[in-house]
Amino acid sequence: MKVITCVKCKQKNPASHFNKSHKKNNGLQSWCKKCTAKAVHELRHEQRKTKIQAECEKIMEACE
Repeated sequence: MKVITCVKCKQKNPASHFNKSHKKNNGLQSWCKKCTAKAVHELRHEQRKTKIQAECEKIMEACE
């Protein structure tokens, strides 16, 4: 079984814990699935927050 170290969390995991990537020489992403999922979740949360703030600003401008 091939063991790879996650660049993000530095934990050693089996290759099955990494998503595929055609861009990498070994065919796997650098971050494990857990770190990737956490990063995507945080990014989407920030995007929603930014979108809501922009919509609130538009509403406040319309009320002035």
